[in-house]
Amino acid sequence: MLTLDIGSETDRGKRRPRNEDSVLARSKKESSGKASPVYLLAVADGMGGVAGGHVASREAVRALGNTFRKGQESHPQGLLRDGFRGANARIRRLADQRSDLQGMCTTLVATIISEGQAWVANVGDSRAYLIRNDQIRRLTEDHTWVAEQVKAGRMTEEEAATSRRRNIITRCLGSQETLNVDLLPPLSLQPDDVLVLCSDGLTGVVSAAEIAAACSNTPPAAAVQHLVNLANRRGGPDNISVIVGRVHHTAAETLTARSSAAARGGEHSRHAGP
Repeated sequence: MLTLDIGSETDRGKRRPRNEDSVLARSKKESSGKASPVYLLAVADGMGGVAGGHVASREAVRALGNTFRKGQESHPQGLLRDGFRGANARIRRLADQRSDLQGMCTTLVATIISEGQAWVANVGDSRAYLIRNDQIRRLTEDHTWVAEQVKAGRMTEEEAATSRRRNIITRCLGSQETLNVDLLPPLSLQPDDVLVLCSDGLTGVVSAAEIAAACSNTPPAAAVQHLVNLANRRGGPDNISVIVGRVHHTAAETLTARSSAAARGGEHSRHAGP
């Protein structure tokens, strides 16, 4: 039986007046009696400041979680696609109903783990990584203006890291009626693989190599706390959210998720579009 040991944390950071991130770690048993539980992990980073970025991220993970809970026997990729689209519609409905929420949006990265495979989806610049044999690989692409420039060869990675436009998001939930979701091919998992989902409040100040070092030989709950503390020691310029899931085979399910409830309040510096 494939199971996950999961650590999860979200933190306001040192400079933001409120936390606009939201995290979700959930598992369920399929009614067909499959041996392994099915897991959903998700991180959302809200944008919009006064316009309710914290509401957008909260509603995104809530809508995704509801789709996951109700989708018995559904294919994981279909669940992710439907969950992302449902979350997008939910955010847009709320913005239409309340003038104070107009313009809110959020990133969302999520994975469903089932029967030894992981399906990953993302919109925005919250990321998913795989750590295997102490080597880390980024699974997702950032939907940002600078990432597009790097991909087109008009900017180097070093220039992108210091660009004044590095926080401009080109795709997010809530900004458009039709949502373009990146759905990755299924990833076959091995024992001791580690999946990491995080917001840019971590990756903006902590390198991929440091994430790998923190997670490779450390229990997930301790790893996420170390990473949050490290980001805060480096100034904590943004909200910080991390989920770490370690894969192992066992006779019993173990799901340990420590998710701090996202605090309300504050302003986020990013926005959708150039």
